[in-house]
Amino acid sequence: MARFHKYYVHLFLISLGVVLYFFANFQRVAVPGAVFGLLQQKLSVSAPYITALGAAFMYTYAISQIFMGRMVERYGGLRIIALGAVFFAAGGLIFPNAHSMPLLYLSRILLGFGAGCFYLSLVRELERCIPDRNFGISLSITVFLGYLGSFAANAPFVWFIERFGLFHVLDYIGFVILAVSVIFIAIGSRFKLTAINTDRHIDLASYKKVLFNRYNICLFIFGSLNYALMYVLQTVVGKKFLEDFCQFSSSGAAWVLSAMSVISALSSMGLAFLSRHFGGRKIIFFRISAVVSVIAFLFVALSLLCDFRISSLTAVLFCCLAAVATMSPLLVMVINEVNHHSVSVTAAGLMNALFFFSVGIFGNLTGFMMNLFPAREAGGILIYGRNSYLAVFLPLLIFSFAELFFAFRLKEPGELKRQN
Repeated sequence: MARFHKYYVHLFLISLGVVLYFFANFQRVAVPGAVFGLLQQKLSVSAPYITALGAAFMYTYAISQIFMGRMVERYGGLRIIALGAVFFAAGGLIFPNAHSMPLLYLSRILLGFGAGCFYLSLVRELERCIPDRNFGISLSITVFLGYLGSFAANAPFVWFIERFGLFHVLDYIGFVILAVSVIFIAIGSRFKLTAINTDRHIDLASYKKVLFNRYNICLFIFGSLNYALMYVLQTVVGKKFLEDFCQFSSSGAAWVLSAMSVISALSSMGLAFLSRHFGGRKIIFFRISAVVSVIAFLFVALSLLCDFRISSLTAVLFCCLAAVATMSPLLVMVINEVNHHSVSVTAAGLMNALFFFSVGIFGNLTGFMMNLFPAREAGGILIYGRNSYLAVFLPLLIFSFAELFFAFRLKEPGELKRQN
């Protein structure tokens, strides 16, 4: 009976961790993505300062992932979620009450570090709690629920902002995060945690073992480009582009990005089922995703070059990109197959780090490129022209071709084993 009780308390703690992961996705997408123009209006700063709010989160998250894999392996997922909850709650409360850019950046750094504690910890706790045959599906469901935070960060968030104000809504969300964090720590402190694994250190050898695997390098580059190309739209420039060039209303653009979030969340579950249906094959889905990326960015670049504002088709292509760009569950499964168990979480952490470094770099690049050409002001909001977005999307198109190149260099893990 005690073992039965412990199992369900463990599941409840994982569920609270998923709630925090939901808000991590929300905070990652909401600022600046859904409120780019509004933040510009309220803070009276240019595009690079606004995109830097997103980059501060991304870089901090990325740096945390370099070490997070070993920390999770050493201390266990529940301890690391509790640590992250403290920083995440603090960042969530500081941001809506900050009155200077340095404080806003500090809050985004705290949010980024706190958010960085959740995903790999949940992966490890699911491995402990869920049988191997159901792990891939469980992870996909977790990613799906987390990605619903990205949905909430667009159209629903904009709807609440229009009625209650940006900083009031963020303040309420900060208190919800604080409440969930307090409950998690209170229950987790009474739960019998796993012993600290003292033979897991943040040592150079484990990182060398991952990075000297040529397959990992190819996989990491593909995964980083795949992730960043979609999430720079989701978290930085997509909504602003739809408003400025495609002439969507703020709520209309938000609904497109919310649809992208739902589609990517459903895709994260569906791809795991499809992979199982096709005998565990994964690389074919990576290649399909890369092809769709090239098509989507090529279309946007040509639209900008020819000044064709085909709004509905652009929205459809954004959604198609979202449908095939949620590769995290499949990538984690490939990592588990091609790396020894002792470094698999470290490998997943390094891959996650590269994901978010890529999004941060793309975000900074986007802000810089947008600012190359003057924007016009309308109602206190800066409107960027065709040349600004062409400067953004041409580099993204080049990166999509690089993604395609690396996708076709990957082989199925089973095929690798037969060759060796």
